[in-house]
Amino acid sequence: NMSTFDTSNLENTSGGAPDFSQGLNVGGTNILTLVTPTEYHTGASEPSSPANGAVWYDGTDVLQYVNGGWYTLSVTAPLLYLGNTAVLVSAGNPNDASWPGDNYQTFNIATLGNASSFGSNSSTSERTQAGSASNKSIAVFFGGSITTRTAPNSYSTAGTNEINYFTFATLGAAVDFGDVLATAGDAPGMSDGTYGVFGPMDGFATYQIQYITFATPGNAVDFGNPSSSRRRAGACSNGSRGVMAGGNFFSYTNVIDYITIATPGNSTDFGDTLSVVSYLSGCSDATRGLFGGGNVSTGGTGLNTIQYVTIATPSNSTDFGDLTVGSYYNAAAANDTRATFMGGTGGTNVINYVTIATTGNATDFGDLVTTTNYKGSACSGG
Repeated sequence: NMSTFDTSNLENTSGGAPDFSQGLNVGGTNILTLVTPTEYHTGASEPSSPANGAVWYDGTDVLQYVNGGWYTLSVTAPLLYLGNTAVLVSAGNPNDASWPGDNYQTFNIATLGNASSFGSNSSTSERTQAGSASNKSIAVFFGGSITTRTAPNSYSTAGTNEINYFTFATLGAAVDFGDVLATAGDAPGMSDGTYGVFGPMDGFATYQIQYITFATPGNAVDFGNPSSSRRRAGACSNGSRGVMAGGNFFSYTNVIDYITIATPGNSTDFGDTLSVVSYLSGCSDATRGLFGGGNVSTGGTGLNTIQYVTIATPSNSTDFGDLTVGSYYNAAAANDTRATFMGGTGGTNVINYVTIATTGNATDFGDLVTTTNYKGSACSGG
């Protein structure tokens, strides 16, 4: 018997357009010649004389040229500063017998489990209070302090102007990147994949916000000033806009402000945190910025609060959920779906995680190699 097939809407059994290995003609023309993505263009200006099927990224959207016109594709370009490899630089309590411990730690954000060590600052010292930012290739740590044990139960701490970095593919010894403009610490970091921006930092420093170019190791450059002088804020980025929340300088603040990472200049008011808060940590995906932990007064205990903002829309922060343990001077790192919060003053080795797109309380992720007590810095890439 002769069968008739309706070919107006053919699909594979798994969905989507089928692949005809022997070719398929439409109106006498081979379908492969109608739309063939053989050209790829980048730049703000429309490409001239594009071939049918050409793809163009204009810096914001991905478009394809089909039969005489450009059509925007619903494609989200991958963020250039997030990855699954989290890197932490933190320190324990120098009065502990086990100090210095594992200053440099790492774990895979996509896979629940414990962190592992990949080195230490030295046999007698550890680095704390550094800022951190990354692209897919390297993690950069900015300024901070070096704490050195001088005798049992005796130590000294001095600020450093060092900028150094680790390569995600081969974690090992830190490599020199350049110098901070002025010795400063407690500067959170933000990134768009091209630039790493650090600030606001210690209010006594000459420069309040500074930046580096990942591809070109060198000294930091002045970026601008925050809307209020402060340090110990949390920061995050959506790949274009950097957001800085909370902090303190003589008094605690609820300020949230923002910058455009690619354009040096002063920050602009964004909104307010849930309350005055300092010593908190931040991380983000392409949409939401999360800020975890912190405290509300000198000598106060760590908060278990997680709050969030929609980075593209200036406004006050909103409650997200709770950490499993209160902490401050903690660290945070994220990939494009999951945020992790780790360590903090009080001596904890806990790693928590949340799904960024879904508000709710944090869940236990695993443990750090050692407890941390002083300001940790973390970022992700790879």
